[in-house]
Formats: sequence, C-alpha cells, structure tokens
Amino acid sequence: MPSAPLAPLSLTSSGIRGLNLQSSSTILDPSWATKASNMVFDATNRLSARSGWVVQNSSPVSGTITQLFEYVPTSGSNVVISTAGNKLYKGTTTLTDITGALVPTADNWKFQNFNGNVYGLQTGHPLIVWTGSGNFTTVTAASGTVPNGNELLSAFGRLWGTDSTGQTIKYCNLLDATNWNITGAGSINLTSVWGTGNDSVVALASFNNLLVVFGSRNIVIFQDGSGSPLGLDPINIRVSDIVPGIGCTARDSVQNVNGDDLVFMSGAGVQSLKRVIIERSNAVRNISLNVRDYFNSTAGSETSSGLRSTYNAFNGLYLVSAPVSGVVFAFDTRLPLEDGTWRVTTWNNFIPKALVTLKDNVTLYGASGGQIFQYQGMQDNGSNFISTFESGWLDLGPDVANRVKMLKRVLAVFSSSGGGQLTFKWAYDFSDNFTTSQVTIQALSSVAQWGSAQWGADQWGGGNALFDIRVPTNSGGQFVKVGLDFTASLASFSLNQMQLFAKVGRIA
Repeated sequence: MPSAPLAPLSLTSSGIRGLNLQSSSTILDPSWATKASNMVFDATNRLSARSGWVVQNSSPVSGTITQLFEYVPTSGSNVVISTAGNKLYKGTTTLTDITGALVPTADNWKFQNFNGNVYGLQTGHPLIVWTGSGNFTTVTAASGTVPNGNELLSAFGRLWGTDSTGQTIKYCNLLDATNWNITGAGSINLTSVWGTGNDSVVALASFNNLLVVFGSRNIVIFQDGSGSPLGLDPINIRVSDIVPGIGCTARDSVQNVNGDDLVFMSGAGVQSLKRVIIERSNAVRNISLNVRDYFNSTAGSETSSGLRSTYNAFNGLYLVSAPVSGVVFAFDTRLPLEDGTWRVTTWNNFIPKALVTLKDNVTLYGASGGQIFQYQGMQDNGSNFISTFESGWLDLGPDVANRVKMLKRVLAVFSSSGGGQLTFKWAYDFSDNFTTSQVTIQALSSVAQWGSAQWGADQWGGGNALFDIRVPTNSGGQFVKVGLDFTASLASFSLNQMQLFAKVGRIA
C-alpha cells in the first residue's frame, strides 16, 4: 500500500462519554477520554472547563472547615452552618461562633432540619440543637434517651438517629425531639434483621415514602404496611426488602438525585439504589463502572468519615471529594450512558474538606485554613487552572489499524470567551512521553462579528469565539493518543472537536 495522505479523521465527539480508565491501556473509541481534568459537560454535552472557586469569608477561622449545612428556618433567611477546629459557626462572609457551652471533640457532625430548628449528632456526643438565635445547646430528653450514634435523619415528621452500637435506630415523637420513649416514639433493633449476619448502620435516608437503612454490607428497606398521611408511620412499619452483600461505606456519600434515585458509595464504587433493587442478581454493576478501579483505590486511601459529597441539580453534578488524595470525582447525572453508568471527569487544584449545595443551587466547599469557597467564576481564588483532555489510544480505523501512521497536523475546534495558553500533545504506541506544541490564544476585542476570522478564530455573538487552531506534528507509530491542555485567562473553554491529519506507512 503506497504512502498517501489520509482523509482527516474528525474526533467530533471528543471525550463525550467521559473517562474510561478501565480500558485506558487498550484501543478506545474517540468518544472516550483517558484524562478529563478540571472539566465538566456543558448544556450541549461538550467537554468544558469547570467553574472556579471564590473565597467567601475574608477572615478565616481556626482549623479546617470539615462540615457544611444549610439551616432552613420556618421563617426568615436560610443560614449556612459550618464546623472547624471543634467549633460550630454560622454565616458565609463572616463566620460567627455559636458553639456556646458545648465542648465538641470532633467535627464530623450530621446536621438535619427539623420542625424549624437544626439538630446535630456525631459519635461520642450528645444530640444538639440550634433554634436560629444564640448558641447550640444540648437536647435534654423529656422521656427516654436521645440517640448517641453517628447518623441522624429528619423524615416523616420525626428525627431518626442511631445509638452508639450502630444496631438500633431511635425515633422521636411526632414533631417533638425531646420525647423518645412515649407513645409515638420508639426504636428499631436491627440485630436480627441484617441479611448477612452482624452489621451496623452507616447511613439513613428517606426515599419514595421508604426508610432506607444502609449498613456496611446490607441495605434494609422499611415501609408503612398500611399507608399513612405522614408517608411512613413507625407503628405500621415493616421490612419490605433486604439487599444483602452490598452496603454503604461513607455516610456523607448518600445523595438524593432529583427525587428519582439515591446514590451512595459502596465497596464496589458509586451505586444507584434504584439499579441495585432492579438488578439484585448482578449488584456489582454500578454507575462508576468506567472508573471503578481508580475510584475504589482512591476512596480506599481515605478515611470514610472524611469523604464528602453533594448534588447540584442545576448543573447535574454529583460530586465526591477525596481530600487526602486531592481528587474530586464529578459525575454527570443528566445524560446516562447506554449501560446506565454516568459520565465522569475529575477535578484537582483544590481539596474540599466539606461540600454542600444550597437550595438556590449554589455549591460551597470548606477547606483547610478555615475558609469557605463558592463554585463560580473562571479562576481558583484568583489563580488560573489547567483543563486537560486526553483521548484513548486510536488506531485510525480498521483499514489502517495495522500500519504505521505519521501525524502531520492536529487541529482543535473549540469555543472560548477569551485568551489563554493551548498546549497540543501527542504520543505513540502506548508511551507516556508526549510531544507538545504550545499556542497562545489572543483575547479578542469583540466576539460579535459573524463570519469574520482573526488569528484562526471564527467569531460569533453571545460572548464566545469559535477557534480553529492547528499545529504541525511529527514522528509516527501504529497507535496514537492526542490531547490538549488549556490554561484560561479569565475565560471559558469548550472542546467541539479535534481532527488528525496523517500519512500511512508500512505495516507495523
């Protein structure tokens, strides 16, 4: 076969399926990425630079912000509650100490809104309450004893909390967090309920009028046997399902996604409760399947109490932060793949120790140094960050799969609202050594000139410019991988497509 120019290979769906790290060492379709760092999927499903982070409190508090929660009072404005350095605070721009006489020895509180107040619970501490004024105080039981475990849930008109053994769930009287042993209050002992022998409660959730109890190796689902206007009345409670062999490994990984599903971290990765119930015979399938090994090894290097998550419905993002590893897994919930898995990218440059999404879909994160940041803007607290895309290994099609390809030119089509540094990179035959070529993208003075072309950029209205940037390449091999690093200067970035121009050589 003579050496001849190839028709350009257009990677029109570059990375549109997100990361596939399970097959990163094999030949992949161009729709997969093997690196998608500091990127998300935009409204048109293009890989795009994530937003940045902007500090909220100019005066840091002592310690690390390790928990964030939005208190929703019955009247008045919502308030952000945070914990750091064994203290409790309210506010965002200014953090006010509301610890009062409490003497916390840890910051792993689980907070819940209940009947106009906010309650908190963690292992080795009493149940605490804040009414929206003054300081947090200890809840004094009028009957029975308050829960003293590590999990707390507000649902069906009651507080539900675990005891220190993790075997018993206590629930208070209707709309009364002080009575735990009168008619209407009670407890559920799970010792004889677990499907695989002894277990302990990790997390609690309400879902579709069900009480879901996540153990570390079991899921127990309770329902109201006769129906109730409350959704679930504990007088009529019964076990409706037990899913043995799968459980939750991190309390703060549980998130309700659009009221349609519960997602949580298990020993096999991120699981969907809906899919676990439907596919009980094959429960190892999970929505993080395409990054399973990397996700599980990363989560395994963390303490389960340090893992944090949040769900932002507006952006369609389920975020899991692994602070020790310095990685955030960003799962896109808006467009599941054909097998039900979720597209995923990863973020770095910052280490969220706490995450929360407020009622207005603003996402905040807490960090070491006693500061709270908001997910917004185009820089990380005033500093540029790099968005990176890398394809999988490509053979450029069956007709030339067994031949040497010599790249002559690589082209990228992308949109951006300003200038920055674009680094093209390419490698051959499963080598980690990339050859690179850097291009400076000039910020355009106007981005509303339809049909014009300046510095390789076709411009159109709406605040973005469509760039068509190409660079010469060299060397060759049977298999090729291409990528881009984009360092924005206060600018957005969305990858439309890449094109490869190559010549075909001898049989490899």
